Parts: sequence; C-alpha cells; structure tokens
Amino acid sequence: EILREEFGKPSSSFLRPHKNICEVACSSTDLAALFGHWLGRGCANKRIPIVALNWTIECQKALIQGYVDGDGRTNKEITSACTVSEALAYGIFALCVQARKVSSLSSVPARRGKDGTRHRTAFYVHILSKESLKGFFAKMGGTNCFLSVVKGIETAAEEPVTVVDITTTGSHTFLTKMG
Repeated sequence: EILREEFGKPSSSFLRPHKNICEVACSSTDLAALFGHWLGRGCANKRIPIVALNWTIECQKALIQGYVDGDGRTNKEITSACTVSEALAYGIFALCVQARKVSSLSSVPARRGKDGTRHRTAFYVHILSKESLKGFFAKMGGTNCFLSVVKGIETAAEEPVTVVDITTTGSHTFLTKMG
C-alpha cells in the first residue's frame, strides 16, 4: 500500500511462512537506487538513514518497533534483535537512546557451526523493559545522558592514533558512531 500511495508504484507481496517473512516485490530501478542509498545494499551493509536521527520521537519509535517486529524476540523482559550489520545495530541503538528506550549492544564473533556452516559476526540490540546497571538515563548539568557499561576496550593499533574527544558543552549534541 505504501509503495502505491506514496510512490505510485504497483507491487506484489509474497508470504513465506516457512521463513516467517513477507516479501514485497516492486519493479522500479529508481526506488531500488533510492532504498540502496538510504538503507545500504546487502545484509552486512544495512544502516539507518542519518536523517532518521532528526525524525520525531514517534517516527523513531515506529522504526525501532518495525525492526524488532521483523528481526527480534522477547525473553525475560528483554527484547533483542539481531543483524550482521554493525552500522545498523549502532543506528538502532542511537535511535533507542534518542527515544529514551533503555538499550544495550552485544556481539557474537564469526564462527563455524557444528554442521560446518559459517556464521558472520552477529550484532544484537537489546531493549530493556526498565533501567538497570546495563543502561540508564541521568541528567547531568542540565543535559540528559544515557549511561551504560562498557565491557571491554580493545587496542585498535600498536601505533598512536587520533582520539575524538566526546566532551560536549552548552547545548551541543554528540551522536555516536553515525557522525
């Protein structure tokens, strides 16, 4: 319906219950190019469009919910969604922080399954039902901040590297990972 109403393009949908997905097909090279530009191409390159950080909180929450509905599951008051795209995981995490949803990130390294299948590194966004030491909001100096635990820091190089100072002052905003 959105493709028809918003873009004037016909489409077909295919339910694939054995894969728990619904595919939508629309033959439009223009839309394919636009979606690829906005959202990335290929599963490992998916991302949240940078403009999503400026959307209303309601739109951000709707995008988060759509992502969770498609790739998530809930277990013991924690909703988690998985992706092989690090940029997508950090983008969803950034939207969660802006939408005041307590969240955290984790990853599972690439591995080979018992059946020989190679699995890529998987990134998980966890949306918690309440604040805890895993993540909470606090007001510091008039600025709302999200605080979470850092489990480890790895050295990226043996040589000295440039470090970005993330200290903010006044009414400036700092956005992590996405620019």
